[in-house]
Amino acid sequence: MVKGKKWGGFVQDSTFICVVIVFISLSLFSILFSCGTKNKRKKENLRPIKYMPVVYTAGERAQTFTGVSVAAVETELSFRVGGVLNSLEVNEGEEVRKGDLVATIDNIDDQLELETAKAVLRDMEVQRDASRANLARVKSLFEENNVSLSDYEKAKSEYANALSNFEASIKKVDIKQRQVEYGTLLSPVDGIVIEKRFVINEIVKPGEAVVVINSEDSIDVEVGVPESFISKIYKGIPVVVNFSSIEDVRFTGEVTVVPFTRQAESASYKVVIRLNQISKVLRPGMPAEVTFLLPTTEKYFLTVPAVAVNEDESGRFVYVVEIKEKNLGIVHRRAIEIGTLQVTGFEVLSGLKAGELVVVAGIPSLYEGMEVRLIE
Repeated sequence: MVKGKKWGGFVQDSTFICVVIVFISLSLFSILFSCGTKNKRKKENLRPIKYMPVVYTAGERAQTFTGVSVAAVETELSFRVGGVLNSLEVNEGEEVRKGDLVATIDNIDDQLELETAKAVLRDMEVQRDASRANLARVKSLFEENNVSLSDYEKAKSEYANALSNFEASIKKVDIKQRQVEYGTLLSPVDGIVIEKRFVINEIVKPGEAVVVINSEDSIDVEVGVPESFISKIYKGIPVVVNFSSIEDVRFTGEVTVVPFTRQAESASYKVVIRLNQISKVLRPGMPAEVTFLLPTTEKYFLTVPAVAVNEDESGRFVYVVEIKEKNLGIVHRRAIEIGTLQVTGFEVLSGLKAGELVVVAGIPSLYEGMEVRLIE
């Protein structure tokens, strides 16, 4: 009996101990899970920033000026003949393709003259055929000595005149036909209509531009370069072009025109840049920043990305990243001294070392010692 009671007590004690162990295990798991969740949420709530290293780079000195995009080819469409504008088939901002109908004029007089010329041509054709038949008949009689030589010569002369009149009538019909066709205006290029200068029922003179089309083949950028810098520019210099209205896209190009004289209305020279890329988002009239990439004699520069450099009343500075663990770091404000602008950024004169990481995106609201989430 005593042993049985002991065994029963042992069972009860073991059950109690198991319950306690399970309770403690669940509590520990709950605490660990809660800590992990809090750490995860903490990481997610940290301010994300992007960073880049400070590096040495081969020297290409850069200089930036403002410019504006223009159509590389601007075509003014006009009629070769005058008349009343009968139809205008396009609108401003509309795309057109080569051969599309743009406009027509009411050239009824030319059409009447064409019909008259065709009627004359038919008469001349009848006269040519009649004189040719007569010449064949007279020639046969002349060979049989039934007509005189003068009759034969007269028949040949009549046929020559009829043939000449027929050929002249063909040319006249061709001219009148082209004059009628001149009353129809077709687009010579693919492009976009940027301006309409007439409306229907207005009288259009020969050579007056009815519409203006910008070609879609390419876009140029015109840049006003001051006289102090123009001597360093020559054809073929590579450039980088940024448009404020097109984010996260850098266009490349090269200098195609360097003027000999400056613009009359300013002290700058209008340099023309031809872009290498063709993009539907580009339009004439967009403001642009053009960076000329000029070769230099120095071999290497320690450079920091231009977007990383900030300035306030204390001077220029960057935020340097100290990596604590994966995707986590602390930023420190660092005063720097910079030199000229290179292709990869500003030349570093002091304040940074090669390999250090600087913040290039997410800079607003940063402060000394702030913990951040890192994005390469």
